[in-house]
Amino acid sequence: MPAAAFKSRLALICQKMRQPLTTRQAYFLIFGISSGVYFIDFLCYLYRHYLPIAGNLAHDHTVIGLDFSEFWMAARLLITQGAQAVYEPLVYANKMIAEFDDPGRVWAYPPTFLLIVWPLGILPYKAALIIWLGISLIVFVLANRPAHLNFLVCAALCLLIPNVSYSMFQGQNGLLTSALLIAAMHLNARKPYVAGMLFGAMIIKPQLALMVPIYLCATRNWRTMVASFASALCIICASIAAFGTNAWEAYFTQISTYASYLMGALFHRGMPTMYMFVLFITHHPMAAMVAQACCSVIILISSYYAFTATRNSGMHFMIVAAGMFLITPYTFVYDLPIVSIAVLYLLWHDNEPLRWQKVLLYGAVWFLPLIQLSLPIGALVLSLFYWHVYDMALRQEVTATEVVG
Repeated sequence: MPAAAFKSRLALICQKMRQPLTTRQAYFLIFGISSGVYFIDFLCYLYRHYLPIAGNLAHDHTVIGLDFSEFWMAARLLITQGAQAVYEPLVYANKMIAEFDDPGRVWAYPPTFLLIVWPLGILPYKAALIIWLGISLIVFVLANRPAHLNFLVCAALCLLIPNVSYSMFQGQNGLLTSALLIAAMHLNARKPYVAGMLFGAMIIKPQLALMVPIYLCATRNWRTMVASFASALCIICASIAAFGTNAWEAYFTQISTYASYLMGALFHRGMPTMYMFVLFITHHPMAAMVAQACCSVIILISSYYAFTATRNSGMHFMIVAAGMFLITPYTFVYDLPIVSIAVLYLLWHDNEPLRWQKVLLYGAVWFLPLIQLSLPIGALVLSLFYWHVYDMALRQEVTATEVVG
């Protein structure tokens, strides 16, 4: 580049740097720097704790993708001993102890999820983990990639999101379920039957799809609803054809035992739900159940009203993303990547002056895994975020009405 052209471009950059930042630029600068610092610290943590023992799979806390070990072991048992063995607590637990020295693990996923992890049991653990994480990231990026961004650039940016990197670190399915919901919401207006198929695929983790029927009923998307029910039914029938009805019977027996164990006096720090928050405060399971029931009813009613009050599909998505974790007592921090996309949507479309209250709220949601695992107040953060989104949806409808008038 000629010296004159270089000086001209440098002068232009300096001139732009002297201009005040827009609200969007300020938000992205704040979150970009903080996410970069987090990711560097995360890489240092991996280097200190996992690189020296990367080849050792014999101990619980030295296995990268620790939760994926559950998926892989279920797939192994499915291939070697059949689906019934997966839902036998003693058989499954003994295999986890023998392979990973990891006691206390149980399989709590429906047979529909076995259809996805089944092929991974053919592969060694490391190869299966790499393929699982690679496919999860690719699907997540495809569901969220803006048209003007290169795929690899978008993938690199996604890795900077704390909720994404934490879900991948655990080897969990949060990227996959988030991608299904995001893609379905995006395609709903243009391709309702495809969107319905994606919504129906959430039968692999049904507690995360409890907001979907409310959304489809409120917005009168009947074609999408029919397609979602048909899709879910087809997946269930496929699991019955593959594993038999005994697998479902064993699953319901197992899940009732698991639910009574988890939803009893046991507190799990990784669950940012109202049930777990109240249990943490009161240590009283019945009080936690009542609080969760009240929270679920409030979210259901308010969400239905918000869906009918605005026609903005972006606001619909944010209500679903914010409310889906408050409506159920059973969800974990590794399911949160979809909420990060909601935050990005807010940052991109926010034209109001920069407010530190918003920075703190969005930042708390953005770094929610770190907050919840340190101090279990995730339900409060998500509640504040939900009511912020709810208020925006209603105010937006008023503004639109005024403009039309």
